Amino acid sequence: MIRQAQVEAQKATQEFQRAVEILRAAKETIALAEERLLEEDSRQFDSAWQEMLNHATQRVMEAEQARTRSEAEHRKTAANYNSCISHMRQLEKKLKRSINKSRPYFELKAKYYLQLEQLKRHVDEHQAKLVVAKAEYRTALSNLESISEEIHAQRRSLAMGTREQGVGAEGDGGNDDIVNFKMESDGLSMVSVSIDEEARQSQ
Repeated sequence: MIRQAQVEAQKATQEFQRAVEILRAAKETIALAEERLLEEDSRQFDSAWQEMLNHATQRVMEAEQARTRSEAEHRKTAANYNSCISHMRQLEKKLKRSINKSRPYFELKAKYYLQLEQLKRHVDEHQAKLVVAKAEYRTALSNLESISEEIHAQRRSLAMGTREQGVGAEGDGGNDDIVNFKMESDGLSMVSVSIDEEARQSQ
């Protein structure tokens, strides 16, 4: 309640100061206009000049009314604030013993509240760092998967390009041996056939 009364009093003070400034500026405008009119003897007091003065005079009247209202509001809020302060001091004097007993509690509460705010700030900082670390971890895993896939692809391409002969496979040299073997066996059979024919003729 005291805090609210203090805020209202400060607001009323600001409004009063603003109204005083507006009133001062409006009065200066009229004073300058009257001074210029008096300096220029040849200037005629035409309708435009009259309208400008009327407008400035109206602003002065409105500023005075605003100042009066803000001054009354300021007095009212200041009185309310002073009344709250007086009541608070009476209560403080009346409840001094209870206040002294409860003071350590409120001091401890303020201390723990401050520590709690600090811990909360640390938790928020660690959570932000954790989010960044998780993002970096996901990026690292993705990079490792890409590297692993590239390595497997290279191994597959190498295995298909330089494939070795399996067990029992025959090379070009083996084919030549088979051809020679067939030719040699064919030559032996031809010799045996000619020997048989000569034996039959001699008989």
